[in-house]
Amino acid sequence: MQKIYAISFLDAFISNALVIIIPLLLLSRNIDLLGIGIILSLLPFVFLFGRTFFALAADEIGVKIFFIINWLSNSISVLFYFFAQNVLWFLGGKFFEGVRDAAYWSVSRTAVYKLSKKGREAENSAKVSGVIYGGAAVGVLVAGFLLNIISFENALLVIFAISLLLSAPVLLLKFKTKISKFDIKKAIESAISKKRNKKFWGAAIAMAFLSISTYPLYAFILTTYMKKMLGFDYWRIGLFFSVLNIIICFSLFVGNKIIEQVKLKYFLAIQTILFLVGVYGISEKWVYFIVLLGIGWGFGEAIFERIIAEAAARSNQVSTDIAILHIPIRFAEFATVISAGAIAQFFGYIAIFAYSAVFFFAFALLSYAILRNSSFI
Repeated sequence: MQKIYAISFLDAFISNALVIIIPLLLLSRNIDLLGIGIILSLLPFVFLFGRTFFALAADEIGVKIFFIINWLSNSISVLFYFFAQNVLWFLGGKFFEGVRDAAYWSVSRTAVYKLSKKGREAENSAKVSGVIYGGAAVGVLVAGFLLNIISFENALLVIFAISLLLSAPVLLLKFKTKISKFDIKKAIESAISKKRNKKFWGAAIAMAFLSISTYPLYAFILTTYMKKMLGFDYWRIGLFFSVLNIIICFSLFVGNKIIEQVKLKYFLAIQTILFLVGVYGISEKWVYFIVLLGIGWGFGEAIFERIIAEAAARSNQVSTDIAILHIPIRFAEFATVISAGAIAQFFGYIAIFAYSAVFFFAFALLSYAILRNSSFI
C-alpha cells in the first residue's frame, strides 16, 4: 500500500498544482470564463472514454501498465502547458491530463481492493482518498507560492521536475502485467452483457450528483472567483485551496470513522447542512466559511467511497464496473464545466453556487436510498 500512497500523493500534487496554475494562466492571457470552461471540459471528455477502455484492459492485463501511463501523461501534459502559445496547446495539455486521470482512476481502486482484507475495501479506499487530498493540499499551496515568486513558465518547470519523481514508486510496483491475454472484443462483450441492477445505476447517478456539485467549483470557479471577485493574489489563492484540501482530507478520515458510529440519516443531514451553509457563506464573500464547506465536502467523499464499494467491491470485474459507474459522472462533468463557465459569465457566480447546493442535496437523498441497508456502513 505504501507505493500506492506515494503514487496517489504525487499524482494529486501535480494535478492540483495545475488546477491553480492553468486557469490563472488562461486568465492572464485574457481568455474569458466561457472560453476557460470550454478548454477545461476536454479533460472529463477524454477521461470518460479513456477510463472505460483502460478499465476493460486492466481487468485482463493488470494495473501496473496504467500507472506507467499515468506517470508519462503527467509529464507530457506539463510540457504542453510550458510550450503553450495558443489554445491548441492548452487543449493538448488537457488531453494528456485526461489520459493521466483515466489511467490512474481506472486502476487505483482495483489496486487498493486487491491489497485489502475482505470488508476493509471501502476503509482503505477512503484512506487513499485522504492521501490524495493531502497531496492536493500541498500541490495547490506550492503552486500559489511559486506563482508569487516566479513566472508561470518557471513554475511549470518545477512541476515537471516533480512529475519525474513519480517514476520511482510506479516502476517499483509488483503487480504483474500480461499483455498477451488482452482481447478487446471479448472484454467489451463481457462488459456489455453483464447484468447490473437498479442499485448499481442508482449509485452511478448519486456519484454524478456529487461531481456536478463539486467539480466545477474545484476545476476553476473558486479559482477565478477569488481572483476576479475577492482580489486575492496567487499566494492567497494557493493558501485557500490548500486549507480547503486539508479540511476535506481531515473530514474524510473523521467521517470515515463517524459514519460507523451514527445513523446514516443523521450523518447525511450533517454533511448537507455544513456544505450548504459553507457554499452560501463563500457566495457572500465570507471566506472563513471554507471550514464548513470543506467538512461537508469531506463527509460527502466518505459516502462516495462507500457507494462505490457497495456497487462494485464484490464484482468479478472491479475495474470495469467502477469505470461504468463513472460514465454518468464524466458526461456530467463535461457538460457542467462548459455550462458553469457560461452561467458564471452571464448570470454571475451566485447562480453557480446555488446550482452546486441543489445537486449536493440531491446526492445526500439518493445516497440514503442506496446505503441504508449496506454492509459498508
